[in-house]
Amino acid sequence: MASAAMPQFIGPWDTQIVATAIHAGHDLRPDVAAAMLLSEQDRLREEDPFTDLIAAAVPDRVVTTRSRFEVDLNRPRREAVYRRPEDAWGWTSGARACSPSRSFAPAWPARRPSGKNCRSRERHLADVQKPAIEEHIALDEFDVLMLRNDPAQDAESAPWANNAGVAFGQLVAGRGVLVVNDPTSLANALSKAYFQHCPEIVRPRTLISREPELISQFVADLGGRAVLKPLQGSGGSGVFLVNRQEAPNLNQIIEAIGRDGYVVAQEYLPEAKQGDVRFFVMNGRPLREK
Repeated sequence: MASAAMPQFIGPWDTQIVATAIHAGHDLRPDVAAAMLLSEQDRLREEDPFTDLIAAAVPDRVVTTRSRFEVDLNRPRREAVYRRPEDAWGWTSGARACSPSRSFAPAWPARRPSGKNCRSRERHLADVQKPAIEEHIALDEFDVLMLRNDPAQDAESAPWANNAGVAFGQLVAGRGVLVVNDPTSLANALSKAYFQHCPEIVRPRTLISREPELISQFVADLGGRAVLKPLQGSGGSGVFLVNRQEAPNLNQIIEAIGRDGYVVAQEYLPEAKQGDVRFFVMNGRPLREK
């Protein structure tokens, strides 16, 4: 049986007419699929599904099932890999370009200095920030890559950005680039479940569930006062403080949060009014401000 990655030559090949269906599916290599930002439904809008069935009207035909979002066989070789949204009808298929000379080469539009020597850090940063000087640079050419995004800001406009950033960070780290923060640690913290790895002494009593009865009983065991929030999300979105006054609405609150996944019910800590404390860790040690 022919591999899905290779063209299939079908028919007796004794006629002068050949039909081609060069994008009859949307197969992707595993490493490309892991980095793909488009859903299968979005990809199908620009792919050519079922063209192999149309081509079957001709005895001699060539059929491939490779997605054009991996390599577009309708284009010249230098244009066959989409590097910019305008190459793919405005779609942002991935925050990278795939170089033909590498199995997977993540890249990103980056600003660089104009080439002149700067006498100060301020002038260097001003030069880097000029939007006119921009190019795609393979990320494995960097010494250090810093991952930083705002999940709360991306929640509406780019909900895929957080997961994609972590996935690309892991791929780049595998090529020897120092990635800050560590993408594997970031992957472990993509949901509020990561806090359950901390010792019980430093975290409130917590229940993660989708069963309203269990959640209601847990809130009752806490004296009727608890914090309910979604397992995924950030920025305070969907967070409720439940007390005795809110008790009649408890089921509605649980249902509203549960529409998007699991519900996190936590013990309310009065000290939270004083704010939280954040500290930076380098090489496993917290940094102290001097």
